[in-house]
Amino acid sequence: MNNKKIFGIAAISAIALLSVEAPRTSGSSTLEQDQPARCAITVTTSWGEYIGAGSYGLEFKDDAGTIRFVKQFPCGLEGASNVSLEIHRK
Repeated sequence: MNNKKIFGIAAISAIALLSVEAPRTSGSSTLEQDQPARCAITVTTSWGEYIGAGSYGLEFKDDAGTIRFVKQFPCGLEGASNVSLEIHRK
């Protein structure tokens, strides 16, 4: 074999090896899951159960049927979250 063929085979082998190994060595989702949260808040239990998130924010519903929407959270600050919208049932 001449040098050009050997170099070509080596180059193709290297490219094939890199394409197989690249997904393993690039960013892994397990690294993202091991990182702590940048912001942690506490929501009072009197607001009820979390029912979802919508355009008004996170939604909570208590036993009386009151629905609360929270958009802004005091990340890094002491205090309660501000309720953006509160719907009461009569």
